[in-house]
Amino acid sequence: MPRCAAYPSKMVSQEIGVRILPAAVLTVSTNADTVHVARTLWTHGTDRALMVERAKTAQAAGSAAKPDSDALKSVLGWSAEESREKTLWPSRILGWILSIVAISLGAPFWFEPLSKLMNLRNAGEKPDKTPSTPPSQPAQAPAKS
Repeated sequence: MPRCAAYPSKMVSQEIGVRILPAAVLTVSTNADTVHVARTLWTHGTDRALMVERAKTAQAAGSAAKPDSDALKSVLGWSAEESREKTLWPSRILGWILSIVAISLGAPFWFEPLSKLMNLRNAGEKPDKTPSTPPSQPAQAPAKS
């Protein structure tokens, strides 16, 4: 029984060490503020169009394409003006928390919903194949006497 009592606390400490801490370091070091990214892409049409165009170019180039860090400078990274602005800190902390949660959930969590979304987008499952040969003559009903 003592082992069972220690299990939840051990599991929580492993989750913090394996998932949440690296996600927090990555988020804060890159200033990956979800609220700022959403606000920037929502209000600045030119930045949004530039990101879409660069994503299409990278997709067309395939997996050999080099990531373009210039495209992300408007939404990621630190700038001197933003770090001094005290009114942005509550929004920034909320954005960091959202980013940390999203990153810490990991790829398996996001893969399933996105797969289901793509399945819905492709109009569902493919139907079973129908037999290519026509069925034999239908059975005739017995004659009534």
